[in-house]
Amino acid sequence: MPFEHIKRYFETKGFQPFPFQIEAWTQTAAGSHQLIQCPTGSGKTLAATGAMIDRLLAAPDSKGLRLLYVTPLRAMTKDLELALKDPLTGTDIRVLARNGDTSAKDRASLFRTHPQVLMTTPESLSVILSSPKSLDLFAQLESIVVDEWHDLMATKRGVQMSLCLQRLLRLSNKTTITGISATLKDPQMALDVLLPRGETGRLTQAHIDRTVT
Repeated sequence: MPFEHIKRYFETKGFQPFPFQIEAWTQTAAGSHQLIQCPTGSGKTLAATGAMIDRLLAAPDSKGLRLLYVTPLRAMTKDLELALKDPLTGTDIRVLARNGDTSAKDRASLFRTHPQVLMTTPESLSVILSSPKSLDLFAQLESIVVDEWHDLMATKRGVQMSLCLQRLLRLSNKTTITGISATLKDPQMALDVLLPRGETGRLTQAHIDRTVT
């Protein structure tokens, strides 16, 4: 059964994945870049990461960094970290968060013992990429998730993120980029801005009835 491990996790929580989540997983598994457009609170994090979590659960002894999750909202890092760790409970798969609040000692440890999942901000990612050791850190990277792209894309931080993505695609030729955004007037334009020149992707949109009765 496709995505059996992540689907089993959903079952333990008493949920079924939304169609857009399965669609997003399918795109990631196929090696396609995408922009997921969905309302807040609709399961965007697991939509963007579910395929990689399923892959890690299928091979929990995998070594090296496989999933990079970039968020501009440092205040939400802890909640996102818990959301990513929950499906991986009981395994040796490591999820680490590195940002401006992380001590220099802990930041240095990232290069000594690579986690399978790394959460960070655009600014901290730029610092990490400036180290020669980043070549080894990102060599096995398979999935990059860029959260809140609607907030980033029209700012200097969005430019910074775009430069980081171009660098990451050079370091690992098997990496997919997944952006997450709330409702946008022109989602196709947002996707085009997200992806480095020469790369193509598709839109994955959630059609969820949020009517309150």
